Amino acid sequence: MRVTDEKKNEYISNLIFRNEVLPISKTKIYYPVDEGQKVVKVSIYENLADTGTDRTEIVESTPVGEFLVNLPEGVDRRTEVSVRFKASDEGILTASADCLGTHKEYEIKCSFQTTEEEKELSKGLIERMVL
Repeated sequence: MRVTDEKKNEYISNLIFRNEVLPISKTKIYYPVDEGQKVVKVSIYENLADTGTDRTEIVESTPVGEFLVNLPEGVDRRTEVSVRFKASDEGILTASADCLGTHKEYEIKCSFQTTEEEKELSKGLIERMVL
């Protein structure tokens, strides 16, 4: 997810990592950048971050979707915005955001792609299992 910090620096905050077993669900807490902020844009990116990599540069990521969450009146920079990503076995990614009783959900169909290198490794493993 694309995040802007208090110094206006942008980066990708990783929630679900490659090679994690599906189905999976992860939730992370974020905060508005500005006092009285009216909306939060949840931008969803795909990248090759390894487990435990909390931040990734935007240039290393591919955008896959986004949605807006209208925030209730009176939010400040300490107001929690809970963002949840769920990925199903069928390749459906559901992202949702909650803030003080406001809920917004977004769903996209993902195509889980295998690289040529991974295909070759799989072929080799199958050949060894058959022998």
